[in-house]
Amino acid sequence: MTSEILAIIFALILALAYHFGNQFIFKKKNVRNKLISFSAGISVTYLILELFPRFTAGALEIDQLIFLSVLFGFITHHLIEKNIYQHHHLKQDLKRLLSLEENIFSFFYHLIVGVLMVYLLKGHLVDGLLFFIPILSFTLINSLTTEPHTSLVDSILNSSACLVGVISTIFIYDHIPAWFFYSILGFIIGIMMFSITRHHVPFGKKGKPEYFFIAFVIYSIIIIISWYV
Repeated sequence: MTSEILAIIFALILALAYHFGNQFIFKKKNVRNKLISFSAGISVTYLILELFPRFTAGALEIDQLIFLSVLFGFITHHLIEKNIYQHHHLKQDLKRLLSLEENIFSFFYHLIVGVLMVYLLKGHLVDGLLFFIPILSFTLINSLTTEPHTSLVDSILNSSACLVGVISTIFIYDHIPAWFFYSILGFIIGIMMFSITRHHVPFGKKGKPEYFFIAFVIYSIIIIISWYV
């Protein structure tokens, strides 16, 4: 199976996860907390042990200015969300704007994920798999915490973003410079840093720290093994 076909399959799985994720109803809050904590553990581990070191090595080889993309991803998400909270006090307006922000970010986030999926799978199958697992987990947990889609068109548009990114990249892959890949990788890291710490790592008494720890141990072992494969 070629890397292009595998990237398309992964994109389709992510599309289904996004579209149907918020239709799963976990009546037991305990189960939901376990899933969120486990997902957060996987995401944090991958971000620190694999994604950021890969980005750092590439950025240092090309140009240190690429590090600004991480800051840009983090700050963009933070400023947009903060602006919405501070300037819209009506509950209905706040909910609508936060939903709009989520949809816009979700579309461009998954579009960029599609680009990176092709890039990593073409480099090494293991790199692509290690990237896909936390992204799938991240997408599912994002979906679980939202209301069911009210617009089928919006849902299809957002869920297809990764597939659009994959197919577009397959056709123009040979013409995309390395600095572009590392810039969008940094942007994704910035967004994930904000989203994971702000929305996904359970705060205070919430969550199940033992499941976070289990995910950290399991994915750390998998990543470390991949370094020597």
